[in-house]
Amino acid sequence: LDTGDEVWSVSIGAARDPGVFEVVDDLVVVGTRLRSNRGEAEIGRIHVLDRTDGSEVWREANTAATYQTSGDVVLRLVSERTGQTGQLLDIRSGDPLGEVLAFGTPPYSAGNVLASSVDGSVRIVSIEDGALARPEIRADGLERIVGVGDDVLAIRPSGEILRVERSGALTPLGPARIDLSGGWVRVTDLADDAVLAVDDVTERFDVGSDSVESRWRVEGSSGPPTETAAGRAAIARVSEADGPTSYALVDLDDGAILWRTEPGVRRIDDPTLLADGVLLPPRIGESQSLAALDIEGNELWTIELPGMFTATAVGDGAVAVVSRIDDTSSVTVYR
Repeated sequence: LDTGDEVWSVSIGAARDPGVFEVVDDLVVVGTRLRSNRGEAEIGRIHVLDRTDGSEVWREANTAATYQTSGDVVLRLVSERTGQTGQLLDIRSGDPLGEVLAFGTPPYSAGNVLASSVDGSVRIVSIEDGALARPEIRADGLERIVGVGDDVLAIRPSGEILRVERSGALTPLGPARIDLSGGWVRVTDLADDAVLAVDDVTERFDVGSDSVESRWRVEGSSGPPTETAAGRAAIARVSEADGPTSYALVDLDDGAILWRTEPGVRRIDDPTLLADGVLLPPRIGESQSLAALDIEGNELWTIELPGMFTATAVGDGAVAVVSRIDDTSSVTVYR
């Protein structure tokens, strides 16, 4: 987050707000949907751009497809009459990796695996090559699958945590449970044999060989874990009881809140955490400006965006923003 100076800007045409937008090493990846010329169908598209100059590396369009990213791969999902098929693509070339995968429910990325329900079973595949990471297991009584390092965990609706062994057997772990009662809970691999469970609260769980322990809990929903100059951290949206909302930098090792932003300022999206600072999206009802803070919470710069803000992505010091003027979207990279 050096100066906020614009490096390049390219148009990606008429498109909806991006469903996928990431900076991956030296690439900017944008997945969108747009109307066909006759307005009869939506077309899924993915653009992969060079982060240094905005030149196109590759792109693909498919009427029936949506796209996800996970690590160094792109997953192309195509809706079929009996479910969905998925094809892993090399993020740098678009070349297929492995075989076409059959999914029932839409798969979700969880650590180093993809999981989906297929005919009453859970299919768990590696995101590296699409191979089965574990034998298929019965879906009855299972709510969530998450990869944690070399482990694969399953979570029951009750919050009970089980290890999915390489044989497919389920080994209960405890005593901690992950509370799923609030609805969808995002469970993230935190490395070092730990997971982060995020809903209206953020809670760290340490995974041992035969147990799971809750290490700390913070009231507030946090973003993805990030390695920063202040250590491993996340930005959390926190509120005091019946009080205004603020954003806080949370140390993911011990749950300590390192600093908070000014309370009561509402923004159109949550802040984005980088290795050396924080990116603040525009305030609701104000000009379309983007602000950057250093890792200690001090303001570095503010820039006016060329159009209506829709999404941001960061990586290796680069800030990528999708903005829209009328029906045309552009990707702009700042440093």
